[in-house]
Amino acid sequence: MTATFMDHKEINDQTIKILVDHFYGKILEDELVGPLFKRHIGDTLDQWGDHLLTMYRFWASVMNGTGQYKGSPHMVHSRFAHEAESEFFQRWLSLWFESCDEIFASNAADKFKKKAEMIAKSLHYTMFDDKLPEGYIPQPQSAA
Repeated sequence: MTATFMDHKEINDQTIKILVDHFYGKILEDELVGPLFKRHIGDTLDQWGDHLLTMYRFWASVMNGTGQYKGSPHMVHSRFAHEAESEFFQRWLSLWFESCDEIFASNAADKFKKKAEMIAKSLHYTMFDDKLPEGYIPQPQSAA
């Protein structure tokens, strides 16, 4: 996937959709986390309709307090603990940070990244009963 640089400043339903779609395109192509997602959701984004709608609602609720998402991320993710590894969260977070930087201007990207880091730490603890490495800050793979 080639990097996309958009520089959106506003966080709204439309830009959240752009981010989520871009991010999950990266997930599908990733050698570490892609296979897990493909196994449970599908091989292409065309097969991900329900999951993508859930993620649009989730991020709209997290970022803008819309209340669109009604669910339990901890319960959903705990079902996959036997298949995932701690490194999956670090990779997920790295791809998310990279996607945020490619879609949003720095201020908006930073807001998404802070929320995602808190969510990843919480889910990681739920699934593995431990914490992400102290001071872990994901580094983008490349901007190419």
